[in-house]
Amino acid sequence: MSALKGLLARLGQERDLLKLISSSFAVRGFGVASGFVMHIVLSRTLGSEGAGIFYLALTLMMAGGVIGKFGLDTALMRFAGTAAAAGDMARVRGIYAQACLLSAGLSIIGTGVLALSAPWLAATLFDNRALEPVIVVLALAVCPFSLIWVQSGVLKAVGRPAAATLVESALLPALMGIAVVLLATNDHVTPERAGICYLLATLVVSGIGAWMFRGGEGGRGPRDRMEMAELTRVCSPLALIDMMNFLMAWAIIPILGSVAPEAEVGIFNAAHRLTIQISMVLVIFGGIMAPRFAALYAQGQIAALEKLVANTTLYMSLAALPFGALFLLWPQVVGLIFGAEFAAADDILRVLTVGQLINLMTGPAGYVLVMTGHQRTMRNILSGTLLVVLPLTWLMARSYGGIGAAAATAAGLAIQNLLALWAVYRHLGIIGLPLLRQRHNELEEE
Repeated sequence: MSALKGLLARLGQERDLLKLISSSFAVRGFGVASGFVMHIVLSRTLGSEGAGIFYLALTLMMAGGVIGKFGLDTALMRFAGTAAAAGDMARVRGIYAQACLLSAGLSIIGTGVLALSAPWLAATLFDNRALEPVIVVLALAVCPFSLIWVQSGVLKAVGRPAAATLVESALLPALMGIAVVLLATNDHVTPERAGICYLLATLVVSGIGAWMFRGGEGGRGPRDRMEMAELTRVCSPLALIDMMNFLMAWAIIPILGSVAPEAEVGIFNAAHRLTIQISMVLVIFGGIMAPRFAALYAQGQIAALEKLVANTTLYMSLAALPFGALFLLWPQVVGLIFGAEFAAADDILRVLTVGQLINLMTGPAGYVLVMTGHQRTMRNILSGTLLVVLPLTWLMARSYGGIGAAAATAAGLAIQNLLALWAVYRHLGIIGLPLLRQRHNELEEE
């Protein structure tokens, strides 16, 4: 009872923070619903094989987008977020303009590389020439996809997490879902046409994100830029972290595609994208809290930072429980929504859910490391984990198919987050798990 009273007291003290979180979750809920519609319609109209082709190409495009955003969304949260907290909007505008320019330049290079390599990827790596036109179409989406993340980063930096969530994860599936439904009514859905819909949706959403920031008072006025060399130096390790996070989450799709039929890839992808929704809890909380982590660390308020990290972990864990219960207890029912052939993803869904729950319940350790200037530590953790997980994923996928790939993915998430949790304690002396922190404080009082 005392623990419940303590939780309620903390909730009352952080009412404004909870308003931001609840509004972000409301927007994210809209995104989840839109994404469900999109994935359901795609899965039912394309079938497991057609869905496998589309999502293989989409994963390759996302890899190009991660390179294109170059860690700039995180840099904006850290540097523009600190400037916004100090009321220096000229600095925010300057860093934002530099981020857009740098991201666009890198994305154009990524588009060219992906489009030119499409014939080799389709014919040699995946042994399916039907992939080639889909890859080419989606290569054009690399630039707007990257800029979506830049817009999201600056909106988080200026304290507009709900708008950031709308741009980052809600508008795109909503527009894509509408387009796919319209195509489905005429029975004209193909992987290539789905790719065209996705390209158009990214163009619209990146434009809306820019309008949201620049249309407000904060987006108008003089600009105080960072040194481009300094911005690039800071973003380089962040870009590596982003790429390694991407590989940890999504490399499984092309790996499985290289050793298994497209139908199995489609089934696995349905389960994987469902469980990724659990990790969106971390994205929402991280987007809201990351600038606060950076500001508290810059002010030297380590005790306040530790309390905020522990409370964030608690709230994230509570928010993840409904998703976890649904996917663990009724996985076949969830799979059937996508079509009868997707019901076979039940065990895959359970295993991936366990990995995502560990991801949430170990807290925002990665965000804490990056926001406190320990991005190279996080980079080393991710690179070490990948050296183990990627070969393991290939071996498990080759031997056991989708369920083996799911087990390797879940193990990778657990290793990565436990190492990050330990690194936060080692570098900052912060205990991010609420129960461990409470026990540690009790022992100190004794």
